[in-house]
Amino acid sequence: MFTGIRAGIGESGNGPGSARAPEFPQFVTAHTKEP
Repeated sequence: MFTGIRAGIGESGNGPGSARAPEFPQFVTAHTKEP
């Protein structure tokens, strides 16, 4: 589960991250968009 999220964020910041982890949109958004 987290493997796909980490890979997505590592590849292109927040581009493929949200697409690869549609099951955890909030989780990905929180990590890609830091306050």
